[in-house]
Parts: sequence; structure tokens; C-alpha cells
Amino acid sequence: MARPGLHIETSQLIKPSHLWYLALMAVSVLLAPILLMPSPYNILPFVALGGGLFVFAAFRQPFVGLFVYLFIFFFRPYEMFPVPVPYEKIVAIVVLIILAFHLVVGRVKVRFDRLDWTVVGFVAAAAASVISFTDMGDNTQSFFAFFEFFKIFLVFFFTVQIANSKSKLEAIVWLFVLSNLYLAATTTVNYHLGNFRYSMGIARARGFADDGLFSHPNSIASSVVLGLPFLYYMFLHYRNLVVRGLLVGLALLGVWTVIITGSRGGMMALFAFIVIIGWRSRYRGLALGASLIGILLVIAVMPEQYQDRLFSLANMFGEDTSGAAESARGRLEGIVVGLRLFLMRPLTGVGIGVFGRAHYIVDGIPTDAHSLIGQLVGELGLVGLVAFIWFVTVKVRYMKSLIDEYHSRRWSPDILYRITQALQAALILLFVQGFSGHNLFRYNWYIFAGFVSIMTFIAADRIAQEQPAPDTPDPENIHASKQSNVSDG
Repeated sequence: MARPGLHIETSQLIKPSHLWYLALMAVSVLLAPILLMPSPYNILPFVALGGGLFVFAAFRQPFVGLFVYLFIFFFRPYEMFPVPVPYEKIVAIVVLIILAFHLVVGRVKVRFDRLDWTVVGFVAAAAASVISFTDMGDNTQSFFAFFEFFKIFLVFFFTVQIANSKSKLEAIVWLFVLSNLYLAATTTVNYHLGNFRYSMGIARARGFADDGLFSHPNSIASSVVLGLPFLYYMFLHYRNLVVRGLLVGLALLGVWTVIITGSRGGMMALFAFIVIIGWRSRYRGLALGASLIGILLVIAVMPEQYQDRLFSLANMFGEDTSGAAESARGRLEGIVVGLRLFLMRPLTGVGIGVFGRAHYIVDGIPTDAHSLIGQLVGELGLVGLVAFIWFVTVKVRYMKSLIDEYHSRRWSPDILYRITQALQAALILLFVQGFSGHNLFRYNWYIFAGFVSIMTFIAADRIAQEQPAPDTPDPENIHASKQSNVSDG
């Protein structure tokens, strides 16, 4: 007869997690001989082990998979350190499979509301434009441009479905902010090491990458400026002096990075944000005066070559030897060309990603739009224009509704409130940048919409919990009264 204290059931000894650990140990033993192989094959066990741990952790907690993928997406290490292995695509496929598994077993239920459908509608408009280039030439370029844009939609979809809590969204926002720190720091270091691009009469900072979003001065300036609203409103939220000091340091580094890129669009967006801060202040008149002083101070600390670059905007219809005036005029010409292409293909445009090629076929000039408006109407036509207006309108209404809920229900401003304020400012900056750049397919438009969608669901859940059981949130106030069915596990 067994003593009661020693009776242990087999189910208590062997658990599913133990089988995972045993499998991991077995794989490690089998891969050990590969360490004796020559480089770079000897690192395969570490890659396999890391990949196995990632898959295991992501299956247990899908947010781990999302966070790793967003790290790759925001930091873009494949631009800095290109390798022949498409690990970004591999991680994306893993996250998609894991999300599909959790959907099938019922741990996750797809959440889509009006804002999410506007993003789907715009993606559909971009897809419809692919066929438009067929009778002008090979539309392979347009197809690949759509494929790259569709990857942004997948990131949007992953984020909305998995990041279902305040803490998860806050972690993602911090990841985005730190990626801007990384971009600003590496660009500034590269510049002061003497690795810059001499263009249009000035030394323009560039990233370490040879190609991609982190390589061109204008793209770098745009990315860094779009991070500044988050730094400012997170500064208002956090009370820890160390965190606040970090945020101030990041902001100053970001401002300097924008200056040394020599991007006039980046500088104008920076000044626009300073004005936004003043306009939103309780003491608007005094704050706008302080904003003007802040802008003058930024201009004063610019080295002379960047001051000249900025002031070239006042001489865009003149002539100069650097080409700055001609570059500024090109922004206006991009709108004109976009309207001409729109008249040629008024319904679906000439096709996503082929503005420059279509311009060359028509006028013999292979230049891009350098304008949000020109790119939108030229590449996507009336269908794309309507879809984009629908997307922006709903996004603006959602953000306004979130702010109104905080005020009407007397909720104290928390991190979600501050993120909403940052997103409102970032949307304005995207339009400001659109005056001088073709940023229609920049990921910030759509990933930021994902942030808004997540906060809307969180607010709807909070309203439902605060009200008596029979009541439900008013969908006209919050636009989304669904309760989240996504488990934190």
C-alpha cells in the first residue's frame, strides 16, 4: 500500500511543455556536430536553436511573434546588414501561421471595424491599379510595388489582431520610438565620420544602408520627424525623470538629424510640429509666440549650408547653380504631371509604383511625383482618391471620438490619450510632408491607423465594463462597441 504523501499521478510528471523541452534538447544534440563545420555553416545550430525558441514562444504567446516581426519591420536590419536569407519574410510567414492556428482553435477572433475596412478598401484600390499599366508596357513593376505595399497591410492586420491591450500597444509604440533613436543615432554618427552625400551644394547626412528607407536623406528626415510627436506626448505622460531625460535627449538628437539631412520637407514638417504644440496649448497666443521663437532658434543653430538650403524655397522660381530651385519646382510639376496621368487613366490611374515610368513614356522624363496629390491621382485614379479620402476621414473621426470620450467621461489622460494626441499630430505631418514627397505608401499612414483601431477597441471595452450589464457602448460615440475576444495568452 503506497503512502499517501508519495502518490503522484503520471499526468503531474509529464506535461506538454516537458515534451517541448525534450524535443529542443534532442535537436540541440543532433545539431552539435555542425559546429565543427567551416564558417558560416558553423552558426547554423545557433540559428536553428534561436528559430526554435522563437516559434515555441510565439505559439505560446502570439505577441512575442508580433513583437519580433515589428522589431525587424521598424529597425530594418536587412538594409544595414544585408544577408541572402529573407528572414523578414520567414518571420512574417511564421506569425501568419501562428495567428491562423489561434483563429482556428478559437483563442483569437478576427476584429474588424469601419477603420479597418477603409484600409482594406484602399489596398483593393491599389490592387485594381496594377492592371492599368498593361497597355502602356509591362506591369511587372506595378505588381512588385503592390506586393511591397501588401506587406504593410499584413503588418497592420497582425498588429490589430494581436496587440489587444494597453500594455502591448505601449510596448509597440516604444519599439517604434527606439527605432527612430537608432535611425537618428546611426545617421548622425555616419555624418560626423564623414560619410555623407554631397548633393545640391550641401553635405547631406545619410544612413549606413546603401539602399532602402534608411538610406536617402529625405526618407530619414521624414521618419525622424514622425517620431517627434510621440516623444513629446510621452514626455507629458511619464513622470519618471530618467525617462523624461531620455525623451528630451531623443528629441534633440532627432532635430539635429533632420537639420543635417538637408531635407527641406523634413525641416518644414519639423516647424509644423512646433506650431502644432503651440496651437494645442491652453495659452495659445503665448505658446504660438514661443513656437515662433523655437523655430527661429532651430534656424539659428543650423550650419550656414543648411540655412541656405532652407531659404532656397523662397527662390524656387529663380536660377541657382546647386539645383535646389529646380528641385523645389519639381514638386509643383509633380502635381501637374499627376493630373495629366489622371486624365489619361481617370478610373484606376496608371498603376501603383510606376509614376516615373509612365512619366517617361509620356514626356521622356523619368521623374517621380515628389507630391502626395500627384502620386495619388496619377497612380490610383478616382478609385484610389475616393478610397484614400474615406480612409483619412474615418481615421480622423476615430481619433476625435477617442479624445471626446476621455473628456466626456472625465477619464484622466493616460498613455492611450497621449498616443492619440501624437497620432493626430503625426497625421498632419504626413500631409505636410506630402507637399514635397510622394509618401502615399509610407507605412506610417497605415500602421498608425492600426494603433487607432486598437485604442478604439480598448476604449469600447472600458466603456462596457463601466456601464451596467444590460447597457452597451454607443457605437456613434466610439465607432466600435465590440468587446475584445483575444486572450492575452
